[in-house]
Amino acid sequence: MHLTTIENDFISLAITETGAEIKHLITQKDEAEWMWQADPDFWPRTAPVLFPIVGRLVDDQYFINGYPYPMSQHGFARDRVFDVVNSRKDHIRYHLGSDYESQKFYPFEFDFFISYNLAKNWVWIDYEVINKGKSDMYFSLGGHPGFALPGWPQRKYYLEFEEPDILKPYLLDHGLLIKEKSGSISMDENSIRIHNHLFDTDALVFDNLRSTWVGFRSEDDLHNLRLHFEGFPFLGIWSKPGAAFVCLEPWYGHADFSGQPNEISRKPSIMHLEPNQNFHCRYAIEVMNY
Repeated sequence: MHLTTIENDFISLAITETGAEIKHLITQKDEAEWMWQADPDFWPRTAPVLFPIVGRLVDDQYFINGYPYPMSQHGFARDRVFDVVNSRKDHIRYHLGSDYESQKFYPFEFDFFISYNLAKNWVWIDYEVINKGKSDMYFSLGGHPGFALPGWPQRKYYLEFEEPDILKPYLLDHGLLIKEKSGSISMDENSIRIHNHLFDTDALVFDNLRSTWVGFRSEDDLHNLRLHFEGFPFLGIWSKPGAAFVCLEPWYGHADFSGQPNEISRKPSIMHLEPNQNFHCRYAIEVMNY
C-alpha cells in the first residue's frame, strides 16, 4: 500500500491511492492518531469514499431501461486505484475515470476528482463529478471517515450537534433503509453519549438536520473533533458495537429502501447530471485539540 503524506504545522494526513482513502490524520504537537486503524475484527477500512452509490441496493443491483447491473455496497471507487494529478506540501488531488472495467457495472462516462487541502487544523475534502458521456448520468456520493476514540468505553465520549435537532433517524435492515423512521433519540444539551448499544441496529441515518456540523468530545475534553457538512442532505453515524471508533458520514444519496430493485433514474435522492455538466461538494474535518 503506497501512502502519500501532506502536512502543515498543525496536522499531517496520509492517503493511499487505492480508493484515495485517508489512512492517518495526526496532530503534529503530540503525534496523536485521529483515524480508526482498520482492525479487521471490527471493520477493515478507515475512510472509504462512496461512489457511484451510497449504501446497499436491493438485491445488490439496479436497472437502466430494464437492464440489470450489479453493484456492491457503497460502489466501486473505494477499491479502485486513483491517479495523483496535482500535489504540493499541504494539498493533493486524485482522479478516477471511467474505463472498460467500470462500464461493466456502471455504463456512464465520468471523471471523479477528490482533493484534500490542509488549512491549520482543518482538512477540506472536495469531490467533483463530471459527466463526459452523451446521456444523463445518475449517481450518489459520500464520505465514510472513521475516527478513533482512544480509551473508550472506559473514557466516555459524546456526539455533539451544532443545533438542538430533533433526532429521528432512519434505521437499516440488512443494509437497506426502513421507510418508517424510528423514535426520537434524546439529547442532553445538544449531545448524546456514545454507548455500547447506540449502533445495535446498524447506522443511524439523518436527513434535514439543522446542524451544519456534528462531532465528538471526550469527557476530559482532550480528544474533540467536528465534521462540517453544510449542504449535504444526509448524514450517517455508525460504529460496530464494541469498537472504539465512530464514523461521521456526509452523503448525497442513501441506501435503497426495502422493496424491489429500482430503475436508477427513479431511485430516491439520486443525483443527476446532464452531458458535460459537473457537480462539486465539500466537507471538512476540524481537529479541535491541536
